[in-house]
Amino acid sequence: MAELIQQLIQLIQLFSLPISIIALFISIRQYCLSKRVNILRPHSDRLVEVFEAWLESRSFLPDVLSPEDIPEDINDVHLPPLKSDLSGLRFAEDHLKTGYREKYREINDLRKQISKHNDEIKKFVEASCEKLKEELELLKYKAGYGAYYRRIVVMSLKKITIGYPETELKISPGAKPSEKWKLEWSNYGLIIGDKEECERGLSIIKELYTSPNVVEKANELLRNAKSLEDKRTELEEWLRINLVDKIKIGGVIKGKCEACR
Repeated sequence: MAELIQQLIQLIQLFSLPISIIALFISIRQYCLSKRVNILRPHSDRLVEVFEAWLESRSFLPDVLSPEDIPEDINDVHLPPLKSDLSGLRFAEDHLKTGYREKYREINDLRKQISKHNDEIKKFVEASCEKLKEELELLKYKAGYGAYYRRIVVMSLKKITIGYPETELKISPGAKPSEKWKLEWSNYGLIIGDKEECERGLSIIKELYTSPNVVEKANELLRNAKSLEDKRTELEEWLRINLVDKIKIGGVIKGKCEACR
């Protein structure tokens, strides 16, 4: 009997050592996790404000240019540089890189796609303006004479993609015999010059927005713009839900940065 008890004691001692090691490991792991959470909690709270402001700014991704709504002077459009502006927010970008690798890659890929698309639209507008100059043989509008080339192209693209302006092109004489004639579209002046110049302009502009090649290109750019805008919206919404909102309800940010390593 005594021998049996001794064997049981030895058996218990044999199992108690690994159990103690496992318990110690669990305790250490819980301590490390608790310490990391305690460190990351305030860190996450600070960074969530950074990410929220970033998503609401144009620094997140450039605006997508669309032929249905192009500014008259594209060069004046505020389009951020290719690189995301996280200046002063290096820790935030580090967390994106390490904790949200796939989304970080998607952001950079989409930024390049949008930039390429926007450049294509700008080049198309420039090429259309140059072609109009060759056909109209008029100076760019200045001091009461000439053609508004960018306006002509922009309004023609809107006419193709959204049917605006709904009105027809209109030629009207000046209020006085000494004043130039005007070619207008929905009260926007397109050409100011002699009657013959306005008539030739009317014919050329109609050819522009009814040209099968121009119509096809405009619709292609429109489809691409809508696709990119959908991707932009989807990516922004994912980041709001899975990054900003999760942290706000008590989660901690994924990944690491120099401050929290």
